[in-house]
Amino acid sequence: MDAIRDGDLQKTPEIQLDGDTKNYIELSIPKDVTCYNVTRNESVTNGTINIYGGDSFYLTAQMDADGQYDSGELFGSIKDDWKILTLTSGEGKEDIGVFESESTSADPVSFTVNWLEQTKISLLKKDRDTDEPVAGAVYGIYKDYKCRELLMEMPETDENGKTSSDYLDKGLKQVYVKERKAPEKYLLDSNVYPVDVETEKEIELTVYDVSENVEQENQPTEIHVTKVDAVTGEMLEGAVLQVADEKGNLVEEWTSTKEAHVIYGLPEGEYILHEKMAPYKEGYVSASDLTFQVSEESVTEVEMKDEYSKIDISVQDQPTGKALPGVTLQLLDEEGNVLKEWVTDGKPYRVEKLPVNEELILREAAVPKGYVIPKEAKFIVTDTQEIQSIEMKNARVSEPTSVSEKTSAPKTGDALHLLTLFLFAGLLSFIVLAVLVIRRRKRYGQEEE
Repeated sequence: MDAIRDGDLQKTPEIQLDGDTKNYIELSIPKDVTCYNVTRNESVTNGTINIYGGDSFYLTAQMDADGQYDSGELFGSIKDDWKILTLTSGEGKEDIGVFESESTSADPVSFTVNWLEQTKISLLKKDRDTDEPVAGAVYGIYKDYKCRELLMEMPETDENGKTSSDYLDKGLKQVYVKERKAPEKYLLDSNVYPVDVETEKEIELTVYDVSENVEQENQPTEIHVTKVDAVTGEMLEGAVLQVADEKGNLVEEWTSTKEAHVIYGLPEGEYILHEKMAPYKEGYVSASDLTFQVSEESVTEVEMKDEYSKIDISVQDQPTGKALPGVTLQLLDEEGNVLKEWVTDGKPYRVEKLPVNEELILREAAVPKGYVIPKEAKFIVTDTQEIQSIEMKNARVSEPTSVSEKTSAPKTGDALHLLTLFLFAGLLSFIVLAVLVIRRRKRYGQEEE
């Protein structure tokens, strides 16, 4: 059974043990788990507890508990004849276990509790220039990279610059952290920090704020990074970007939005902008790394452009290798939805902005007369700026056999020959018959004499 969240605890559904009230099972409870016998108003942590026939009970654990609780094999106290003993939940679900004995021996039962898979985020806030902890910053945790769907707000950072989130379901896989309120005398951090919550039990994140009262001569460096569509020039959302120093050390990672990403306080020098993940589902491919210089003299503007995926699709006559016009082609996604449909004109057909790193299907819906429809082809558009190519080859239908070649009937010239044979055979039969009649008459004439 699966545990559910109940305030600050994880809790199982209430379970009832149906059976003889004189019979009971003994549960062994570990130190991190508590069992409550609701019927008898008893509870045990790190020990054993008896559950009698007719009793209801449930288990709880702290929010950081994970994995499973396994009850092990449970025998009734009356081992030889315990009538019927059943574990059921109170939610109308099927029985957890049923065991029965009519004679001498009863089989054991067991149950397993699946604790929630959860994680939490710990955040450390520092001053970009002094590296000292900063109190009073409030960060939110969002479900989407646009930071519109707030999951929870973290408490203000304390005097040590630290704060922690509540527990998050690992099923979210990735969440996004962004500052909602800057500490007094600091600029609001506009960065969005993607956090993978699927693998770790506790994730530590260090972020920086820049003081708004720094003297002009000590003004920190400022970098504006934008991600744009290479064709339209519009700001592009959903790309995961990284900035690293010239030694390859990661400086910052974020997910692009409709606004420029601002980084304050980087030391002067050379840096690399790297696209960790393009918006693949929208049909973009990763851009090449960009190298840029950071200087205190001016704001550094860095623009990275994303190209579309491009693929040329053609159909050829299999025997000759020549382009085959008149074929109706369809492009489908994994669910069978038609993304594109067209008729070939003898030239490669270019399709742009197809989802990257996803399996697609190329299917021929109709072909010219005399050709066979081949099997559909499955392919994956790879993450590359180069033009990719796919070729379909169509075999021809076998040439049909003519009527004269398919039958054994004689040709026109052979008919006269057959007629002559029939007449000759008839004449020969008549002559043979006449000879036999003459011989028979002679024989009868001799007998009469």
